[in-house]
Amino acid sequence: MPRNSQGQLVGDFSDQRITPVGAGGFTSNIVPVRLPDNRVKLLDSRDVSIGGRRIVGEPSWETVFRADTMPAAQYDPLIVDSVKGDGIGTYCAAAAPSDGNFEVHQWNGRTYWTDNGRDMNLAPGIPPMRMKANGDWPRRTQSTIAIHPTTKFTWLLGSSQDGVRATDNRGEGSTLIASIPPHSLVAGQSAETKHYVEVDPTSGGDIWYAHSAGHGLLRSTSGVFGPYSVMPGSPIDCSCLRVCPTTGDVYVVRRPETTGNKLWRFDKAAQNWLNLPNTEYYDQVAIDPFNPDRLVMAGENGGLQKSLTRGQSWMRYVERRGSGEIGWISNSNKACFYSTIRFDPVVQDKIWMSDGVGVNWAMIPPETVLPPQIHIVYTTWIWHDYSRGNEMMCCFGGRHNP
Repeated sequence: MPRNSQGQLVGDFSDQRITPVGAGGFTSNIVPVRLPDNRVKLLDSRDVSIGGRRIVGEPSWETVFRADTMPAAQYDPLIVDSVKGDGIGTYCAAAAPSDGNFEVHQWNGRTYWTDNGRDMNLAPGIPPMRMKANGDWPRRTQSTIAIHPTTKFTWLLGSSQDGVRATDNRGEGSTLIASIPPHSLVAGQSAETKHYVEVDPTSGGDIWYAHSAGHGLLRSTSGVFGPYSVMPGSPIDCSCLRVCPTTGDVYVVRRPETTGNKLWRFDKAAQNWLNLPNTEYYDQVAIDPFNPDRLVMAGENGGLQKSLTRGQSWMRYVERRGSGEIGWISNSNKACFYSTIRFDPVVQDKIWMSDGVGVNWAMIPPETVLPPQIHIVYTTWIWHDYSRGNEMMCCFGGRHNP
């Protein structure tokens, strides 16, 4: 890229695939997806950007929403306010469990889908939904799309202020779920939250979940359209909602402002809730698809721990950054500010995370026998950044001469 006489980089930076610095940039949500040929695809959502997609092993990321992947009238990457007043941002992305090429994305308050991993189609029967990407911790916790485990046209969609909608026809039409109440601010909560949604893949698509702050976790046992009812004993606030793909157990992590142990598990077999110990510092959880006993938790302000007992006991680690794709991040002690953490669906012991500077992966350190409660492990957990082609530059302030 050319420089001016003062040595400054110059050029057209409106294409967010080309920036003058190397970084990931406010990655809010990373979703690793198993493709039909057993390759892994990564979907990246960011509260100030237009989405990313990358097949693991390919040289770089590509942008999801581009002028050549959607009708020109719908494409405006530099829009100041979305249709719901949220500012720019890809709020969530998901892929169908039955077809990894089929994706659903929320961008600028609207819902889009693709069946070829490229061409983005607006879902006309889903009205604009306020997502509030740009505001405190809820901007980085983005589980607002759930797709049926076998029927890819059936979705449950959460929002910030516009309730929860269901569709079974790829968004040609949708229904506002009246049995899911609007959320309300919980005492001490500093930020507007969202309705997080999930589906139990072990139920054949019969059991669906939606969290409504101030009310708790709601469940339907009769399909995506409900009715939904509050599960007694469930946490009334939430920053992460996950369902174990092999047992159907539900994990809810309470919001960052809460005190005490944040992780709760609903044991599907026993039909009861358990508040899990030594989870006070973490607000995200990942469940190993190959081993339901193994969990990993991470926190917004750093910190990482692993369980081999479904959360009854934990090992904590020292984390650092190893070699990767971005020079100034690699081989450093730069802090990790986790927003999402998920296991790889194909490679055992591999895990992905997103944080304030992009996408990263690690191989989980060897297992250690656990004592009854907590064990501080001084083994280093090494992350490798994986953000080439996913760079962006954000301006948080500016000045000009009078």
